[in-house]
Amino acid sequence: MIFSPGGLVAGPGKHVTMCQNMLPFETNEMRRFGFSLTYFRYLMLRWWQLISFQKAEGVIFLSNYALNKVTKNRHGVFEKIIIIPHGVNDSFFLKPRIISENKIKSKKESIRVLYVSIINFYKHQWHVAEAVSLLKKAGFPIFLDLVGPAHPKALKRLIKTLGCIDNSESYINYRGPVNYKVLPDVYKKADLFVFASSCENMPSILLEAMASGLPIACSNRGPMPEILGDAGVYFDPEQPKEIASAIQLLINSPILREAKAYLAYERAKSFSWEKCGSETFSFLAETAKSD
Repeated sequence: MIFSPGGLVAGPGKHVTMCQNMLPFETNEMRRFGFSLTYFRYLMLRWWQLISFQKAEGVIFLSNYALNKVTKNRHGVFEKIIIIPHGVNDSFFLKPRIISENKIKSKKESIRVLYVSIINFYKHQWHVAEAVSLLKKAGFPIFLDLVGPAHPKALKRLIKTLGCIDNSESYINYRGPVNYKVLPDVYKKADLFVFASSCENMPSILLEAMASGLPIACSNRGPMPEILGDAGVYFDPEQPKEIASAIQLLINSPILREAKAYLAYERAKSFSWEKCGSETFSFLAETAKSD
């Protein structure tokens, strides 16, 4: 039995593979890159991965969303499929903290909003920045921390957006990538979390925020509602006003903030690496035994 988690199968023998990248199967998301080498690379990956999924004796999907999306694109029959979500590292678990109402009402201490993710076209950091700018103009003492590496062209778009926003008080900060070991500390210092991606397979960053006990304003696209359930406030990631409204709703309601944070924290507990590993090895063993 050969396990190829990258989604590509080559050579003889029994294979089990895994679907981890949704971009090749999301045509509208691919188009955000224009007719570039990246776009055509994703087209080739779609073709190659579909062939691999058909050839493999078993395919592991990380979410129902991914399974449904990929099976709509398939040409043929997959031998054996299963959904096994990824887990979240124990180091991220931190019980929800109550944001002081004095902090909410203060003009001196900012409400820290965090968005951890690569700066990329389907992550929509510029729309989040516009949303936070709207809230700042409305008088909310807010600070946005953007954390993660960057796709060069997407970073240019973010910088252009920031140049059009009055950021004289430096309430929007892009700090770049940080070491994975210090990420739990980054979440710990935040008051709210925003996740504005429109293309995901299994959003590990969303799981980290859930485990970190943060109230979450979240994109309504892809598998996000499946993973977060009723533990978040949702928005269209391409509409800054909707993003602003979702954040404002959490800021204005201490009861909602606390309820959503606890729901997300408890929900994150069901996504463990131990469970993922156990189910994966069981599936590999079962597939290896089958004719």
